Amino acid sequence: MINWFIITILFLIISIIIPYAFFLFYLSIASFVALMLYCHSGISPIIGIFISLISIIILIYIIDILFKKFNLTKSNFLNTNVDILIGEKAIVVKTIVPNAIGFVKIYNELWRASANEIFLINELVIIKKIKGTTLIVSKINEI
Repeated sequence: MINWFIITILFLIISIIIPYAFFLFYLSIASFVALMLYCHSGISPIIGIFISLISIIILIYIIDILFKKFNLTKSNFLNTNVDILIGEKAIVVKTIVPNAIGFVKIYNELWRASANEIFLINELVIIKKIKGTTLIVSKINEI
């Protein structure tokens, strides 16, 4: 019985110390439940572990369904793939001249921008392509 208590504490400590070992937290819960089942009903700790893990998996599945159903996973973050910016419109916030870098604002973020022509502040431009961290922009009617 003391072995399961030690395993519970060990899994819990490791899951706290190691950032990506969160799955050990679930094992610590399972071993704790197995310990309680063993102490109160005499069920084998191994069977208790399986019961606990299956219960945790079902609980996580139900929580996942609820999150999806009530759109609790929505966030205000942009997709990390910057290619979604191609074809979008942006507003010039620092004048863009040929062979120099200006700035545009898109989705409330400032981006470096360059073009083959002059764009003044508050002009609306369209993003044609991306080179590194610089957006290549042009007039909207030049798609």
